[in-house]
Amino acid sequence: MANITIKRGDTLFLQCSVASNSLPQNLQNWQIKSTVKYGPRPVANLTVTKSSDSFTLQGSTANWPVGVLQCDIQYTTEGIVTGKQIGRAHV
Repeated sequence: MANITIKRGDTLFLQCSVASNSLPQNLQNWQIKSTVKYGPRPVANLTVTKSSDSFTLQGSTANWPVGVLQCDIQYTTEGIVTGKQIGRAHV
């Protein structure tokens, strides 16, 4: 799990990839969503831009509360939905 510190008002920009057995996965047929939460409350849906083997998460932090937030990613491929908490953002 990754932890980052970001100043409120900055733009969050993360470059991500998915690997299996140390090999990058082809993401062409995957759907990817990402949500930032403060406790159980959703704060923002991040913009996902994907290429064949990587993706970026981007969003403005201008309206995020100050504190520790969680970022979750949800992957859907072949009708199977999986999710993962990727880390915490200290705002």
